[in-house]
Amino acid sequence: SRPLLDARVHLLTFSEQFDGAWTKTSGATVTANSTTAPNGTTTAYTLTAPTGGATRGVRRVGAGLIANTTFVWSVYAKRSTSDWIYLVFYDVGAGVGAWFNVNTGQIGTVQSGVTASIEVAANGYYRCSVTRPVGASVAFNEIDIMLANADNTTTSSTGNAVFIWVADLRLA
Repeated sequence: SRPLLDARVHLLTFSEQFDGAWTKTSGATVTANSTTAPNGTTTAYTLTAPTGGATRGVRRVGAGLIANTTFVWSVYAKRSTSDWIYLVFYDVGAGVGAWFNVNTGQIGTVQSGVTASIEVAANGYYRCSVTRPVGASVAFNEIDIMLANADNTTTSSTGNAVFIWVADLRLA
């Protein structure tokens, strides 16, 4: 009569609270409960670049990356005033990831060392995912969601914004 407990699959805590455990980079802002999420509740966030420039987004430091392990990192995203996001792993050196057009549902540039996928979700959202085999060491242990003006750039214009909901990091 006791329930069976499974091991934790989703590795992030506060995965729906982008204003808590997440660090805003380069002046980016997040606004909680600003629009309808894929599940129909008003719990999605708006990620905004109040000024133009590079690397406007949110970062999860201490994400839980482990050496010699493959991870899948995903987020639900929807266009507000910006079409593009860049999901990135920072394990060693420069980050690697992929660009996603959250207006058309297309995958943009996929950097070496990751694979990318995008799935249609409810209420105009897409679930954007990158998969990465982490190498023999983990120096930075971070994952990021960045606003982008276009494919293969980390620059965003003043007022660029996307809606985001539920970040997920798990073993592949």
